[in-house]
Amino acid sequence: MSQPAPVVVGVDGSEEALAAVTWAAGEAELMGRPLRVVHAAKWGDFPMRFGSPPKPPEWSGLADVVQQVVAEAEQHARKSRPGLEVTGEAIDGFVRPVLLAEANEAALMVVGSRGLGGVGSVLIGSIGVELAARAACPVVVVPHGPTAEPDAEIVVGVDCSDSSRPAAEFAFAEAHRRGVSVVVTMAWEGPGRHADSRDEEPPAEHEATRQTAQKRLDAFVEPLRKEYPGVVAHVGVRFATARTFLAERAEHAGMLVVGSRGYGAARGLFMGSVSQAALHHAPCPVAVVPFTALVDETPED
Repeated sequence: MSQPAPVVVGVDGSEEALAAVTWAAGEAELMGRPLRVVHAAKWGDFPMRFGSPPKPPEWSGLADVVQQVVAEAEQHARKSRPGLEVTGEAIDGFVRPVLLAEANEAALMVVGSRGLGGVGSVLIGSIGVELAARAACPVVVVPHGPTAEPDAEIVVGVDCSDSSRPAAEFAFAEAHRRGVSVVVTMAWEGPGRHADSRDEEPPAEHEATRQTAQKRLDAFVEPLRKEYPGVVAHVGVRFATARTFLAERAEHAGMLVVGSRGYGAARGLFMGSVSQAALHHAPCPVAVVPFTALVDETPED
């Protein structure tokens, strides 16, 4: 029996990292997968006093600090989810390539929304954005602070293109695991719509176009309804900009799911600006799902 791919969480010793560890441990338990805690650090990452000759971490005791970061994160995960299989490793290397390499073997990569320095500043915002854009597996960025109730809905934005299908699949699978509903939405701006407009309904002359978009969205979701018959799905086209509508729904969501890129009828739904806005501003965990692949959610027996 092959070992199931782990949920990997990047840590840096910050409070944001521990929030990510707590969330990742819960997700690993739901998915029936082990949790792997990873810290990446390179001697060049650490500041040295002016005039000090380069010395390896072992000389200054920084190696012990790095190991302590991992050990504390492992302990935190085990405390939050007793019985969960947890392993950890401090890896000698720069953060971006280390975590991207880890993503190649992971079912899910989890990081905090930002770091406060810690050891090597692993979770600085730009790292999370780059991981979300380039990782081979889904990436979840977890905010530090209060989160929604456990039964909160999963919200996913789609544009009905093939590139948004993995995000929809991920959202339904997540809703199934949690026993919650999923909101599948396509934001339709409509002709002549201004970015700052907050109208709930399109002008009457565009109603036929909206209905066509709704039919397309219903057809897009139908296979997932059949695959997950127990998941209650609320499906709708909204007359709004993608960024505005997703931000509003994220206020009370358990998770916001977007694709790493996308094309199609909903103009620019998954282009960088929308995904990055979600990553930086959403108050709930944000999952960015790549188009290229989606790890099988069910480990082999």
